[in-house]
Amino acid sequence: MRSAKKSPEELQTLRHTLVSRLAEERPDIAAAARWIREALGLSQTEFAILVGLSKPQIAKLERGETNPTLETLLAIGKPFGLRIGFYHSDVEYTTSPTLSASKAGEEFVAINPLYRDWE
Repeated sequence: MRSAKKSPEELQTLRHTLVSRLAEERPDIAAAARWIREALGLSQTEFAILVGLSKPQIAKLERGETNPTLETLLAIGKPFGLRIGFYHSDVEYTTSPTLSASKAGEEFVAINPLYRDWE
């Protein structure tokens, strides 16, 4: 099934909401991979080239028909700075505020998509 190309405004919204959607909805790997690809506005073929996989591998991954390696998961999350982590199912996690910092005169932003207030 092919979807229509998204407008620049739609892509910008997808990109800006991706981390919070992942944190709130906790999709399976197949859906998360598709959301990341769609937020980049890429076809499966283009996304496969970006992350160093074949188009059939991306298609199987998005259908939930494969168990990706850690290397594959890291490659898929890399465009958005996402990392693989563990969370406890009995703990309520929320999206954190954006953290700003500076290093050697350069400002940068880091986003921690899942955190728990341990108080």
